[in-house]
Amino acid sequence: MTQIRMDSFSEGRITLVGDAGYGPSPLSGQGTSLALVGAYVLAGSLASSPDHRAAFASYEKEMRPFVLKNQALASMNQKKQTRFAQWKQIQSMRALPYLPFRDRIMKAAMRPLTEAANALVLKEY
Repeated sequence: MTQIRMDSFSEGRITLVGDAGYGPSPLSGQGTSLALVGAYVLAGSLASSPDHRAAFASYEKEMRPFVLKNQALASMNQKKQTRFAQWKQIQSMRALPYLPFRDRIMKAAMRPLTEAANALVLKEY
């Protein structure tokens, strides 16, 4: 699994959105979310500025921290596991619905994803 990591999302009159600019890899689970948010932010930036260079700079400034936080999710999920570790993980997931503190366990497990997904407050353009 790979990620797209670019120094800049744009050059000249061209800018990239979604997987073309910052594909976080399927391991992050955030590809579609990043693409939709990126398209929204780019459209808003272009609508707010008559100059494409200023719009692209605004888009980059808004999206870069959000993209990096979401890309980091993939490296958390990329650990190589032994067959036994994989089996243990599957058994734990099967047992989860029957555990007394399952809600707290799920909330803790989902915390990194929730934080990354909510790391950007969308503006109204």
